[in-house]
Amino acid sequence: MIMMNRSSPEQKLCDFCNEVILGDGVSFPCGNCDYDGADYGVGENVTLRTEGDWIACDNCAALVRDGDRSGLVWRSAKRLSRVVPEIRSALRSGETTIPELVGTLGRIHAPFWYQREKVGKQ
Repeated sequence: MIMMNRSSPEQKLCDFCNEVILGDGVSFPCGNCDYDGADYGVGENVTLRTEGDWIACDNCAALVRDGDRSGLVWRSAKRLSRVVPEIRSALRSGETTIPELVGTLGRIHAPFWYQREKVGKQ
């Protein structure tokens, strides 16, 4: 399962749920996070990386500030299952399930939470 943020210079998307962000959004300092591609269906010997700050919509930012990891993962899963065609298709075909998506998102978010603690909370 690959989650893709399709932000462009003209349109910012939340790094957690892909909601369109009006204005600047909320930036959370975070170091670089590396992921093993095999965990996300990309293949062996592939490393995925997020670099720098994570940008959040107001709803996800509130969950981050509250430290509500579970709430953030479930919000992300609900939104992404509606707005990312690849995820919606994988759910419809039975290739993945909501609990599997939640588990994947939890693994994706884990380095964010670790780096957030490391660089200091905002």
